[in-house]
Amino acid sequence: MEPLSTKLASDFSQYYVPATNVSVDEMIIQFSGRSSHTVRMKNKPTPEGYKIFALCEAGYTYSFLYSSCIHSNIGINNIQGLTATASAVVHLAQALPYQQHPFNIYMDNYFSNVPLFKYLHSLNIGACGTVCINSSRFPPQLKVAKSTKLPWNTLSGAIVDNLVLTAVWMDNAPVTMLSTIHQISGKTSFVERIWRQPRVTSTNAHNVRSVFNGQHTAKLSIPKIINDYNFNMNGVNISDQYRSYYGTQLPVFRTWLPLFFWILDTTVFNTYHIHKAQGGQDTHKDFRIKLAWDLIHEGAQGKKRTWQHHQGSGPKTPKRVYVTKSHETLPVSRLSPGCHPPVSVEGRPSCILCHYRANVLNDPNFKIKTPTMWKCSKCDVPLCLSTARNCFNEYHEIQEF
Repeated sequence: MEPLSTKLASDFSQYYVPATNVSVDEMIIQFSGRSSHTVRMKNKPTPEGYKIFALCEAGYTYSFLYSSCIHSNIGINNIQGLTATASAVVHLAQALPYQQHPFNIYMDNYFSNVPLFKYLHSLNIGACGTVCINSSRFPPQLKVAKSTKLPWNTLSGAIVDNLVLTAVWMDNAPVTMLSTIHQISGKTSFVERIWRQPRVTSTNAHNVRSVFNGQHTAKLSIPKIINDYNFNMNGVNISDQYRSYYGTQLPVFRTWLPLFFWILDTTVFNTYHIHKAQGGQDTHKDFRIKLAWDLIHEGAQGKKRTWQHHQGSGPKTPKRVYVTKSHETLPVSRLSPGCHPPVSVEGRPSCILCHYRANVLNDPNFKIKTPTMWKCSKCDVPLCLSTARNCFNEYHEIQEF
């Protein structure tokens, strides 16, 4: 896919400046063929295919990075003290214009850890995300089991290295978070949101459902770190959602074609996103229809290709087209004495004698287009030469038809 991927990745970051809050997550391009680069992840909407790390903002794919099961990420400098996955996040983040504009990156527990957040903070980039309790340098006093049952909205936290906030919030189950841009104390650290009552079968249902007083929803005060994560982590999911509506991917055997279809869909949606950002009123469907017709008209109005010969390069000479018009007669040169040896011809043109009999003589036993692989080297015309039909001899022997 090179150099197309590199060119488009550069264009994605050139023609659009994302807002402050962006997200990093995985994308899976569906492909179940034979390739050692695909991954398999159960309980995913797309359980098998190529994995891509992407940085998105409200669905716009700003930068992306291919991932492989057998090769390390090519073009990424592994940063000392960070894992390969964390180095990939830094690589995506460095595509942002963070020197001129502040950014906050939201991510899930596949990427989050304290060393990564500290490194992003050194680049003046904020970070927030869920985290696993066994991640690097997570405080042991906040490691609670998933089966723990506490009163709803129980909140506790700790600061690591005077920089990274680690927090545990009790909802249907314990939620562990990391952040360098939030606090959990003070009135500004909480917001009111409409919250939905959990199912009876949830882990902490007894403690949580009592807060709703029998109502399906309730307006509750939740930590701002939870609210911001819920609203800003869906950038990659929005991109997946819009691509799935009008995807171009087809069943293929070649292993690289799914990557091409993904790039095509991503480019079209990114273009639509820029169109909307500039005040466009078209829906996603109408925009794609207009784009398709614009491309068709552009191709139809383009100039015809002219063949130019260049020494050592350039296209081959176009194949000769043999046409016998209805008012023409067969050339007399066919009866000239001398050797008329048959030679093979490329492209399987139509036999000139069959064409003459069908088009001029209106003989129903012959077709206007009868492909052949032979021609007369002296007359330079295609003629049938097989056990079923020998137009070659008839063409050179019969004087009148």
